[in-house]
Amino acid sequence: MREALDDLTDNLGVFSNIEALRTLYGADQVALLRRFVDEGCGLAWLLQQVSDARYAYSVVHDGSNSAYSSCSELTFVHELGHNLGCQHDRANASVPGRFSYSYGFQDPDEAFRTVMAYDCAGGCPRIHYFSNPDLTYQGKPVGISENDPNYSANNAMTINATRVAMAGYRAAVTPTIQVLSPNGTESWIRDNTYPITWTMSNLSSNVTIELYQGGILKTTLASNIPDTGAFSWSIPLQLPLGANYSIKIKGDAAGVTIFDDSDNYFAVAPRAHSKAAPWIDLLLLDR
Repeated sequence: MREALDDLTDNLGVFSNIEALRTLYGADQVALLRRFVDEGCGLAWLLQQVSDARYAYSVVHDGSNSAYSSCSELTFVHELGHNLGCQHDRANASVPGRFSYSYGFQDPDEAFRTVMAYDCAGGCPRIHYFSNPDLTYQGKPVGISENDPNYSANNAMTINATRVAMAGYRAAVTPTIQVLSPNGTESWIRDNTYPITWTMSNLSSNVTIELYQGGILKTTLASNIPDTGAFSWSIPLQLPLGANYSIKIKGDAAGVTIFDDSDNYFAVAPRAHSKAAPWIDLLLLDR
């Protein structure tokens, strides 16, 4: 697990493009989720300098193999807590957290432990709380005041103190798609070809284009095609006429679908029929 964390942090091997992806998607923290390989549930760098974005990395095992599951559903949160400066409980902390009070909490009666705390000597369930003296669980505080020099445990305060700086590790990225044409008021003729155009940023390199009539999906014109910004659509002669058509273009932003629709309806009109020229009878007189 340590090798994976080091390679992830240093952008080595299969992780050589991680830093570029982190910037592309605006990722303040980066976590690797991988298969369980019997060497612990997670590992992360413990934040010491708030301004140091280089170590906001963690590795989390899925906690299961073919025989059993051993890792808590809170492992991921626990490792992110380390990146935010939170340390284990005092009895299991080899080095301090970001602040003098940045420790998890074990209930003295072994009734529970908080997210960052290790198990009690006699066993105690982990609750879904970071240490916080202002909150209670089953009538007991889940932390100790930051003003106690020897026993303070307030990771909630730790997170509140570091979260703003961490949120600025990478610039926020907003994925966008905008349909340019048809975008309303156009009248496109059946049996002709027209360009569907769009702009896109901070999304995957492929798009899907759908045709709607009256707000109801009519058909998918193209699926998972490269984002070239334009697609030539040959309107079928049999497509029903109507003034209530629209286009939806969809892209993917790290597993989330982002889309845009035509701002207004456009029309599909009939092909114009040419009139036959009238017959003219010519009478030729021989001379």
